[in-house]
Amino acid sequence: MIMARAGETISKSKAAARPTFRERFVAWWEGYELARGERKAAKAKHAAKAPDPYASSAPTILRWPEPRQILVQELFGEGMTTPGGTAAIMHMIQPLGLNEKHTVVEIGTGLGGIARLVARETGAYVFAFEADADLVAAGTDLSLKAGLAKKAQIKKMPPGDFEARPRSVDAIIAKESLFAVADKHEIFSAMRKALKPGGQVTLTDYMLMGDPASPAIRQWMEGEPIKPDVRTPAAIRATLEELGLEVRVLEDITEEYCTAALGAFADFAHRLRQTAQSADGVADERSNWVLSEGALWSRRMSVLQSGEIKLYRLYARLPGLKELA
Repeated sequence: MIMARAGETISKSKAAARPTFRERFVAWWEGYELARGERKAAKAKHAAKAPDPYASSAPTILRWPEPRQILVQELFGEGMTTPGGTAAIMHMIQPLGLNEKHTVVEIGTGLGGIARLVARETGAYVFAFEADADLVAAGTDLSLKAGLAKKAQIKKMPPGDFEARPRSVDAIIAKESLFAVADKHEIFSAMRKALKPGGQVTLTDYMLMGDPASPAIRQWMEGEPIKPDVRTPAAIRATLEELGLEVRVLEDITEEYCTAALGAFADFAHRLRQTAQSADGVADERSNWVLSEGALWSRRMSVLQSGEIKLYRLYARLPGLKELA
């Protein structure tokens, strides 16, 4: 079982502490598994079913085939690939003061959920970039279905290759999409060149608080689809200020983020149990996808809860004559 805890020891002090994300994930999953065997016989009576999208490919966190797209949206909401929800995103973009006159870029849009939310709620035009071709295709289709094909456009471009016409963008958004970019100076320089005078940046990302060689950080890095290259909050601030951006907000939002992720999995677990009861079980293929994605988020939550990596929200502005608001 992917989530096995072989060799793990829990001290008396830890036993009394709040359960970790990994422990909670294992608990609800094993609770589901215990009842699973009792449903096997009944499940055989329903052999003739519609094709299962989860059976179309093997579980992976290295790519974004359809089953993974379906699963993350079940977890985090339509068009979303990370935790947070609408309220957190609106809080993130609130300082930008966007309206229909503004042009926005989103770097690392995933399925485009944030781009569509920004376009719908503010009227701004959003040009969203994503590295994975499958996500670009699926996100474009979702924008088309939402009637936002022009206002929330999604194009293929890896974060590290970001480039836009100089002084053409009012605001840039990036939600946990820059931590694997090795050359932070280059990506921030490209963002700064794209901004108009008075342009703004808002982002959330993983930042370094401990020793990058520590076991907790190494384990997290080794389990990521793309190896992280994280920096301290002070280093990120220094890079942006060197490029002429004023960093006005740099806050630790780790607790809120972990709460959102745990809530997403808890809610999903509840719905999974309901599905299992009404459908005489959940297919093995779907179970394997859940375990694969759950293992990825267990590693992320473990390193965040260790305090050696934290999630920060940053807001910065390029001085100039033009103000967005």
